[in-house]
Amino acid sequence: MFPFFLRLDFSQIQMALFMPILILTISNSRITSWCHGMDSTIQIWKTLSNLYSSKTTSKLMYYRQALHSQKKGELSMKDFLMKIKMFYDQLERCGEVISEPEHVTTILNGLPPEYESVLTVITSTVQYNVQGISTVLFDAKARK
Repeated sequence: MFPFFLRLDFSQIQMALFMPILILTISNSRITSWCHGMDSTIQIWKTLSNLYSSKTTSKLMYYRQALHSQKKGELSMKDFLMKIKMFYDQLERCGEVISEPEHVTTILNGLPPEYESVLTVITSTVQYNVQGISTVLFDAKARK
């Protein structure tokens, strides 16, 4: 009679080896309790995926709304651009890719009316990117 492990196919062996590692990496006791009694890595993975997908959706909604509602207000230009970049980076960490045009539009929409002349110059440029707009805005602020 063959030993137990020789009767398993390769995927069963992989799951048997991977499951203890997966459970050991889960440090939160509440999460571990949700996975208790599961007998396959697929069940654990689906449980964790369902648990965290709703949190990711909430984060995405929050960061996207926060990104698009930023206004320069009393912030320095540097602080304003850094705040937008912070939300941009948070979205990227959640797996949400923000296009260059959307990033630029967010910056331009957050500027107060006193930047109208600068906006005209920027939007009349055929191609513009975040770096180019940041430079123009810093220059405009230095001239004022």
